[in-house]
Amino acid sequence: MSLSVTINSVDITKSIDRRTLIIDDIITRQVNRCSFTLRKYGSTHTVTPIVGQEVIILDNGTRIFAGVIVKYDVVSDDNSELLYNVTCNDFTRTLDRFLINDSFQNQTVNEIIDFILTDKGLYDLGFTMNNVIGDVEIESSVFRYEQFSDVLAQLADKIGYDWYIDYNKDIHFFPKNETAASFDIEDTTGSYLTGSLVVRRDNSQVKNIVIVRGGEYLGNTFTAEVEANGTDFIYPLGYKYKDLTVTLTGESLSVGLDYINDENDFDVLWNFQEKILRWKELDKPSDGADIRVGGRPFLPVIVKVRDQNSIDTISAAEGSNGEYEYVIIDKTINTRAGARERARAELDSYKATLVEAEFATYNSGLIAGQNIRLNSTLYGIDDTYVINKVVYRMRTEDTFQYKVSLISTRTFGIIDYLRETLLREKKQIVVNDDEVLDVIEAADENMNVADIVTASISHNLQSEAIDMTETFTAQSLDFETEFVVGPFTPSGKKRVFLLNGSILG
Repeated sequence: MSLSVTINSVDITKSIDRRTLIIDDIITRQVNRCSFTLRKYGSTHTVTPIVGQEVIILDNGTRIFAGVIVKYDVVSDDNSELLYNVTCNDFTRTLDRFLINDSFQNQTVNEIIDFILTDKGLYDLGFTMNNVIGDVEIESSVFRYEQFSDVLAQLADKIGYDWYIDYNKDIHFFPKNETAASFDIEDTTGSYLTGSLVVRRDNSQVKNIVIVRGGEYLGNTFTAEVEANGTDFIYPLGYKYKDLTVTLTGESLSVGLDYINDENDFDVLWNFQEKILRWKELDKPSDGADIRVGGRPFLPVIVKVRDQNSIDTISAAEGSNGEYEYVIIDKTINTRAGARERARAELDSYKATLVEAEFATYNSGLIAGQNIRLNSTLYGIDDTYVINKVVYRMRTEDTFQYKVSLISTRTFGIIDYLRETLLREKKQIVVNDDEVLDVIEAADENMNVADIVTASISHNLQSEAIDMTETFTAQSLDFETEFVVGPFTPSGKKRVFLLNGSILG
């Protein structure tokens, strides 16, 4: 095996720790991932990864992964070498850079995909659609601020196809098929490593009685009757109504809207949201008066669906009544038929025990999405599963070990079902064709301001005139001598005599 790893076309094969190289190949339309540790030290291993750069991994010239760096962390264990732990996603990351907000009428899948690739400039980024088999015309498709991968998934679901993006940025869109793996999993053929086969049976998700509480639907017209007590002037209604009418002891009343209309202009006011009728206190119905309310009520959507086969199976296994209830609250469901369909879909996905498996092997050739037969006398299983994920790990400098995850075809259906549920939630947004998008763009800017001041005395001459006078008074050094007899203390100041620094010494 000749392994090659590049970042933005720069070969970093000798700079990565091959023991850390892991590739996750996940079933068809899901995102494939890769991780590895890049070493940076000395004058040879100098590459610094940057988020968004393209990573390509080749095995004997064949791409086994390609995508972009989405994150990394960097550490140093000895202050002489940097270790970058790099995580990459496949090209779905780039494909989903832009949101799709378009409607298509009577166009083929080919035409829709080609339009989006052109409109979003994805052809210029290297994407192609050489393996799109999409001549099927779709009557109507509406996408509101959705990622391209979701658009492709919805188009595929409409016509029973599947899709994925390969490591050369080419979109594959094709009819679902049952591609068989290159070998079966058996006890005696060495198809899996001893001790690595794990089979899981999971009952924790079982639901065999599903209650759906939806929104409201408009029922048939009927009349409700209330007897007044002579005290109350506010009377509650059992439902919200459409086309409400009110009579009092057989006499039709004019009905206004509470907090909107003037109570003096109507016989009674009606509050739709609070479900009440309100009279003026002075005009409240008398004791025993017959209040009749008619109209079409808004009734809550509530259905309960059970799967008796699942209940009996669980009961026999556990010795209980076998019932596991679950409630779904979804205000977007406004018909009983829609509620029953939602409950049935939940039962189909979760009414039975899930069986999944995983194993390790040295045999190459397994690809996510393939069907593989698990035929083990030891485990008492002979059934076909879908390869959900294949994880590549370096075994030696020249070989990989593969860890393979298997799911039942029913589990695969659950994955699609959950994804479709998320898409349905996003579809609840109603976007008008004439709505205007208010675009606000933020930008970061740096501004440098320089202030230069030139000082020069030659440009600002200053002149001053100073007049000085000097008065000289000559004084003799000696004073007249006075002679006295006996001690004498001089008085008065004759002259200053400097003891230090005197010219007299």
